[in-house]
Amino acid sequence: MKIDKLIAEAHSEITRTKGKEYAPTVAEIQAWLDKKKSTVEISNRRAIFSELAHYDHLSKPGDFIEVTEWSNGEGYDVEIATSLGSRFQLTHGQYAALKDLITKLETSNEN
Repeated sequence: MKIDKLIAEAHSEITRTKGKEYAPTVAEIQAWLDKKKSTVEISNRRAIFSELAHYDHLSKPGDFIEVTEWSNGEGYDVEIATSLGSRFQLTHGQYAALKDLITKLETSNEN
């Protein structure tokens, strides 16, 4: 969850108990955030898997790619399993930038 949403949630929770006109202090919001952060959540994450041979003629048998959405929905874990191995993470913004730049490179080759 994004920090601005967490702060809004903290404000809402605090004012619910102390009154709508109450202005929570920074210390109260921080304490609420610390309490919220310390909770452990179990979640099911969406993932998709494919053998690389469908996309990469240089791949070897057993090479694969797996993309897993983060539990908070803000990005992805990407694992590309090859002899070199690779794992990285992207936020939605970073993914959008990567996709945009690759698209621009591909279309510039057409000119």
